[in-house]
Amino acid sequence: MDKKTILIIEDEQYHRQVLEKILVQNNFFAVSAPDGYEGLKKIFELKPDLIILDILLPGLSGFAVLEKLSCRRDEKIKGRYFVEFGRRLRREKRDGAWD
Repeated sequence: MDKKTILIIEDEQYHRQVLEKILVQNNFFAVSAPDGYEGLKKIFELKPDLIILDILLPGLSGFAVLEKLSCRRDEKIKGRYFVEFGRRLRREKRDGAWD
């Protein structure tokens, strides 16, 4: 049985490393990208089974990544993402960054 591929798009290196370690220990093939641009590149190259996506990324945000994916007609990519809303997003919303 082939290992499922999971792509982690997360700018914080520590979080990427922890997630990769957990996924590999659970018999997944884990790949990571530090920003939205690199993440999109890996999405189109690898067509992962699941994408763990941080929203607040430098350069191309997680929202922009989702927007670009929703415009694609490639059925192997559509519907294969998971959005991570971390503490950072909730904290920034609480502090008025979204007002």
